[in-house]
Amino acid sequence: LDLNSNHPIMDLICQRAVEEGAQVLIIAGDLSNDCETTLRSVEELKGKFPGEVYFVAGNHDMFNINGKYDSTYAIYDRYMKHENSLMGRDVALNDDWVLLGDM
Repeated sequence: LDLNSNHPIMDLICQRAVEEGAQVLIIAGDLSNDCETTLRSVEELKGKFPGEVYFVAGNHDMFNINGKYDSTYAIYDRYMKHENSLMGRDVALNDDWVLLGDM
């Protein structure tokens, strides 16, 4: 799904997750068609959802429509450095659950 400021999808996702008792949101890619937009969207979700938020980028998140990055590897590297990214790492949620990351 492509997120934009004119659509309430972020609020609806968080509202539904809270209603269902979710403690973790896992975003499985394709938040937008630009790296920086995707990262802003993740930060927005973190601000709205009371639990943990993790993501892995999809193929559309690897696009560079604003021309900020000189290669796809640079975009991948930027995602890997984000604290909520599952790209290049795994996250143990507790003794029973582990999120296996990468793209």
